[in-house]
Amino acid sequence: MLPFIFEAAGIASHLTSTPVKTPGQRSRIHSGFTPAFGTTSGGYFSAFETVDGQRISPNTDAKDVSAVFLVNSNTELPLSALGFQAAGKAAILCEGAANDVSVVSKQTLQLSEIRVQIRLGELLMRITPVAFIWTRPFRLPPVREKRTQH
Repeated sequence: MLPFIFEAAGIASHLTSTPVKTPGQRSRIHSGFTPAFGTTSGGYFSAFETVDGQRISPNTDAKDVSAVFLVNSNTELPLSALGFQAAGKAAILCEGAANDVSVVSKQTLQLSEIRVQIRLGELLMRITPVAFIWTRPFRLPPVREKRTQH
């Protein structure tokens, strides 16, 4: 839900004064069923499909804002966050293990009592690879009160 709200509200276009591109995706497509041997009259084939990333165009009043996206394994990350990170305009800090499952195309299937999610693609990023910054959980030190002398 967060990625939808982030993108639909146009928040990303207010965070940069220059265009930013989000990662593209590559997936496998099938047109019919290619036989294991021999030929058919259908002209069936399998291929890789590459979908380019989206261009984030700055709003007229946009200013460069250094952003930090704080995530964990349950966070749905907006795809624009990866574009900002690759452009050097943001950092992604993760508590614990994380992956790109929230931003790649996938299909959810209900199989009897089991619900499975099948990954359909992989992220592609020109120039800068997509990378998460891994951190360990941390605690802030206790706040010490200043003592005043009487």
